[in-house]
Amino acid sequence: MTGNRRLPRIATWLSWSALIGYAAVLLTLTHLPKPPGVFEGQNDKTLHFMAYFVLGGLLYVTAALSAPKLNYLTLGILTLGIIFAAIDESTQPLFGRHSDLLDFRSDVIGLVCAIGPLAILRYVLTMRRRPKNEKQPTTLPESAGQSISNYDA
Repeated sequence: MTGNRRLPRIATWLSWSALIGYAAVLLTLTHLPKPPGVFEGQNDKTLHFMAYFVLGGLLYVTAALSAPKLNYLTLGILTLGIIFAAIDESTQPLFGRHSDLLDFRSDVIGLVCAIGPLAILRYVLTMRRRPKNEKQPTTLPESAGQSISNYDA
């Protein structure tokens, strides 16, 4: 196996490891009972934004490395992230935590703010690698006109 083929495999493995580890830590921290006095009277929306910003970045990078030619990658990753956030928020009451729609909104905004720029960057880099197309003819080829005129007779 050459070094050129090995590097993407290592990067993919590392991104999957980071994603799975981060998602596990995120789910654990959001489902543990909140200790008294922590974030009392403070707005935790920034923490939700940052947590899902990181998750969105990890999701996108992992998916882009794992399936670089996948159509609708951005939409799929965003949908997956939103489903993850909805499950995370909706299961918190089962563990003595409070579920909040504003927390979910902050989660989604964090996902969009991470995934959006990465999708634009991927698009720009992909467009730079594509070969320039030759000019397309603006008129019909002569054979097309001849075949149409045969039907007039």
